[in-house]
Formats: sequence, structure tokens, C-alpha cells
Amino acid sequence: MQKLISFPDPIYDKLLKRAKKIGFTFSEYMRMMSVQHLQQPELLDEIEVLDDETSKRVEASLEDFKNGRFKILGTKEEIKNYFSK
Repeated sequence: MQKLISFPDPIYDKLLKRAKKIGFTFSEYMRMMSVQHLQQPELLDEIEVLDDETSKRVEASLEDFKNGRFKILGTKEEIKNYFSK
């Protein structure tokens, strides 16, 4: 089966340059890249869904951050001192 796809010239030029660098034609390179891509796990399969309680805590934390209710701890010593109180 043959399909035609279009690329903007700058992208095509970069892809062609990479293909030639490893001794492939453009078509061979695109087939190889497609197979490699399909062997990767799908991004959405890797995302874990948070339970309701965790989602609420994350939302509250983001709200605190937006409203300036946070403390920056930049060193190990600052972290140690903060949590030893």
C-alpha cells in the first residue's frame, strides 16, 4: 500500500538529511521511524488516574501556590530545619 504525505520544506530537508546520514532513502527512514514509534508505549497508557482525594489535595496545593502560601526550601539544610520543627 502506498500513501502520500506532505511536509513543510524545512522539516522534509531535516528528515532527508538524517536519512542520508545513516544510509537510508527517505521512504526507508520514514518506515523505520514509524515502526520505532509504534514500539513505544502510548503516552496515555502511561498516565495514571488520580483518585478523588489525591486530586483534591493537588488542586488545593496549586491554589496555595497561586496565592503565595508556600515556602521555598532551596538547600538540604533548609529542608532539614523546616521539617525538624
